Amino acid sequence: MATIFVYIDQFKSKALPASWEALGAAKKLAGEMNASVTALVFGSGVEAIAK
Repeated sequence: MATIFVYIDQFKSKALPASWEALGAAKKLAGEMNASVTALVFGSGVEAIAK
């Protein structure tokens, strides 16, 4: 099974809207490909985004 990775861009511990759009597109593509999606969040203070 393939995995699609999506980088979640954040500023001041808040995800940028384009990141949620990319995650939605990845979920749609994953459904078509029978793949999974993993979101990647880097930085300090991103615990709330990661949940």
